Amino acid sequence: MNRFKTITEPGKFEGEPGYVLAAWDVVLNGLHDEVGENSEDAPIARVSVDSLPEDTEVPDGAVFIEVWESDYGFVFSDVFCGHHAPDGAWSRPCGEHDGCSMQGKEIS
Repeated sequence: MNRFKTITEPGKFEGEPGYVLAAWDVVLNGLHDEVGENSEDAPIARVSVDSLPEDTEVPDGAVFIEVWESDYGFVFSDVFCGHHAPDGAWSRPCGEHDGCSMQGKEIS
């Protein structure tokens, strides 16, 4: 990992934040919710930050992480915060909506 806690080693998690390793472990243990599929028909797993080990560093305000594996075996993620749309919808990842405290910040 680099100083931003991004995984730099080549492989399944390359380029993802360090907390994705813990989230993926939760998925492999079946302690997640399936929330559908992405545009590549890959199943998306939703992991609550409460189900991650206590020492896992996640962005401030994060509520859950969605992770999925591509057809090529790479794992990708989005982090969602507790202050999304006014209607409470979880429609967009952190930083992608007005009023999000993570807007314009590097999420890693």
